[in-house]
Amino acid sequence: MKIIKIGLSTPLLTCAGALALALGMNSGVALAEGDETLGTPAITIAQGTDFVSEGVSVQDGPAVVELNVPPGASIQQVLLYWGEIRAGAAGANADKLKVDGTTIQGVPIGNTDRSHNFRADITAQGFVAPGNNMIELASLQADGGVQGAAVLVIYNAGSVAGSGNPFGYGGSALGARAKVGSITTSVVSAGPLPASGGVVEPDPVNSTRIGSLGAASTVSARTVGTGSQTRSTAAVEDLGISLAGVGIGASAINSEATATCTSAGARVGGGSVFADLSVAGLHLPISFPPNTVVLNLGVIRVVANQQSSSGNGNSKSITVTGLRVTSSLPLFKGTDVQIASATASISCESAIASSQIRIRDGSDFDFRNFAGPLAFTVLQSFDIAPSAVDRTYSPTFFVTDGDRLRPDVTEFYIDDVLQLTVNDEINESDGHSTDVDTFGPITVPAGATRIGFRPTSAISPGSEGLLPDSMNWVFAAFKLDGMPPPSRLYSGRATVLNAAVAGLSNVAVSDTGELPALGGDLSDAVADVAVPSLLGSITGSAATVGAGDQTDSSASVEQLDVTVLGISVSADLIETSASAVCTGAAPSTAGSTNFTNLVVNGIPISVDLPTEISLPLGATLFIDEQVVSASGNSESIQVNALRLNVPNPVSGEPDLANVVISASRAGITCN
Repeated sequence: MKIIKIGLSTPLLTCAGALALALGMNSGVALAEGDETLGTPAITIAQGTDFVSEGVSVQDGPAVVELNVPPGASIQQVLLYWGEIRAGAAGANADKLKVDGTTIQGVPIGNTDRSHNFRADITAQGFVAPGNNMIELASLQADGGVQGAAVLVIYNAGSVAGSGNPFGYGGSALGARAKVGSITTSVVSAGPLPASGGVVEPDPVNSTRIGSLGAASTVSARTVGTGSQTRSTAAVEDLGISLAGVGIGASAINSEATATCTSAGARVGGGSVFADLSVAGLHLPISFPPNTVVLNLGVIRVVANQQSSSGNGNSKSITVTGLRVTSSLPLFKGTDVQIASATASISCESAIASSQIRIRDGSDFDFRNFAGPLAFTVLQSFDIAPSAVDRTYSPTFFVTDGDRLRPDVTEFYIDDVLQLTVNDEINESDGHSTDVDTFGPITVPAGATRIGFRPTSAISPGSEGLLPDSMNWVFAAFKLDGMPPPSRLYSGRATVLNAAVAGLSNVAVSDTGELPALGGDLSDAVADVAVPSLLGSITGSAATVGAGDQTDSSASVEQLDVTVLGISVSADLIETSASAVCTGAAPSTAGSTNFTNLVVNGIPISVDLPTEISLPLGATLFIDEQVVSASGNSESIQVNALRLNVPNPVSGEPDLANVVISASRAGITCN
């Protein structure tokens, strides 16, 4: 699937978005699924918080479509679509498709003189489950008449009713999984994360085999849902595997996936980093752009930092896999190795309350050089209730028979007026003559009452003299965002002490945890708590509050007297404060630190703040460390009164110590 980002002023399209848009539009007249148009499906379409669709070409043989459904989501409906290009009547077995070896009987949804399209509801067969799905699709025809197929999944990933939490979480993490032939070996699997959130973290595994391929020294996985974010991580150390004579090794592979609710809706991100990665004897960098093919010899295919995302608007999911290894050799057919894979998803309830998934399907063929109905597509238009604020939608189209070397134009309308055109995006993004494209997000201005769209066989600017594209439009689907998000989103945390010292367990003292994105009041206090790793005790308090136009966080420590790896720090009082404020739609932040009788290694400290002090062991003490992060209408500040860092003299090894005393963070998003 291809995602094409769009705004009314900046064209942006995706394979899934294009499909969603076409499915959801009416053309004024209620045209049922049929010939030379798209119409309302003759079956009941389930509703949910969102949908995902992916496609693949089956024209040249069986192919695998990969679908990512948020872990913990509830599958509402799974629809399978495919299209045949053939003049005259449909060919033999055109109405059948194999799914993971099972023959599925389809029903015709439209025919033209050139195209024949089919649909099947495969919900009950259980081919799709929450999480990552790899589904093999195959045509029963030998002549390639059936070009492409697509799977559309409607799911519910909303928050848990009655939980009081406006977010629905989903996450999983996998240290390693190796499928070779009929044998699958999984090493450390975390999840699925409950929709109500929490932490899923199985014990790491040491000195483990990864099927018959090799081994790793340590494998771990973790998924956490709290506040306005889901975060999943997976790590593998000292990897050494071999497939088809190709060796793959790394001293470390770490992957992270995050899904966050913001004032602009759901956002996803993540990536993978590597240490000492080698493939077939080649030493490779520590990081890669998403979906980098590092080896493709025909024997095996290795992809680094593989990323795939799904959803739109207020419910999104992302899967990040450090290494994905597959093989096309008959001996290793079906081999699929995943190393350090993390999935995170989130649903933002406040923005999905009135969303509705709409689908149109049928058979609408278009080639500009033909005559009559075959020479154009029917504009799909939808009546919508007006809103007092701008909204967005991201339609998804499924189109076959497209050609990446021939031009086309996709049109988008608001209130029956052409507002946006996107050029040359029907370009075989999902294989030979197959496109599942999502366009968006497309802005629907406040007060608008009608939206519309269609792909067309047309000459785009700069392609004069070329033969225009031909296309078989099978379906379109979209979800118009509902209720606007809150005008303020908060973030904050305060901690009296957080210590990571080599050879000892990490310690957090008086930690408020993350402030909910919709605000709240969190606090914690301790008195004379012993911290063995610091050879001392701690008394202090921490608080974070988000309400109105402001977030405030603070932390204080009294009578501090600790020693870290021979470095002593004491003070009668240490205080930090951090604040983030909205003035209209403009955020701003401020922070401060206060010390009384600060002494380091027996020497009183009285300096202008902020400052850094060099200490024995190559250590650095950061005093009044302040870091501001800003993006658009969001801003946050982190204030650390003291941060002691002791590096490891062995290059590449974790720090010997990293201790933060009296830390306050405050952030806000101003809508």
